Amino acid sequence: MQHQQHHSLHTLLISNSCDSLTSLAFPAFPNLNNLAILRHENLTSLEVSQLQYLQYLFIHGCPKLQSIRVPASLSLLFISECPLLGEGIERKDPLIWPSISHISTIFVDGKWMIFKIPHLENSKKQIGASWSKHNIWRAKEPGQE
Repeated sequence: MQHQQHHSLHTLLISNSCDSLTSLAFPAFPNLNNLAILRHENLTSLEVSQLQYLQYLFIHGCPKLQSIRVPASLSLLFISECPLLGEGIERKDPLIWPSISHISTIFVDGKWMIFKIPHLENSKKQIGASWSKHNIWRAKEPGQE
């Protein structure tokens, strides 16, 4: 099956779209730069490694998500209320960590897992606090429980 390409789409938000959806892939959006996946109860895997321009990926409320593949271009991975994926990232699971360890900023359930943006290092608390204000994210410094 051939997919129609949507070259002009740079930002996409998919929220609560289908209860039976268990996996997502995005071959039809070659220039996608920002992607948000919100509230997909049965999503177990996410394949975005073919999106060579993807820089920012936000995932929230996907309790069964446990598998993710991302492109080398990704610089920010933001995960909230995805317990299986979040736990795998926190313990640096060998099935997950090798595919995401290149990402310069990883934020999981209010904790900075990686923050490699030197010019923003002094703003780390403010960035986390800003995300927390939106009542979705709870920011904690590394080592803080």
